[in-house]
Amino acid sequence: MVGGWQITGTMAAFSGSPFTVYADAVTYEMAQGSSQSPNWNPGVSPKARHQDINTWFNPTAFTKPANGTFGNARRNSLRGKGSKDVNLSGK
Repeated sequence: MVGGWQITGTMAAFSGSPFTVYADAVTYEMAQGSSQSPNWNPGVSPKARHQDINTWFNPTAFTKPANGTFGNARRNSLRGKGSKDVNLSGK
């Protein structure tokens, strides 16, 4: 009853998919047929304090660029929620 046990397991961890934040106003980039990138707000973390299905990032980390300028936030600069899976079995 005490001896002869064997435990095996697997673990898989994946980072989230990259995504891009876009500005919500028409500025120079959009007038040229491109998507508008916002500016990073220095000193503010883009990660939401409590991530949920509706809140993946902190919108206060980004600001609208001035008219006639391009935003400095890069494409795919944030990542969505990742996943972790652990499977154990014993005999």
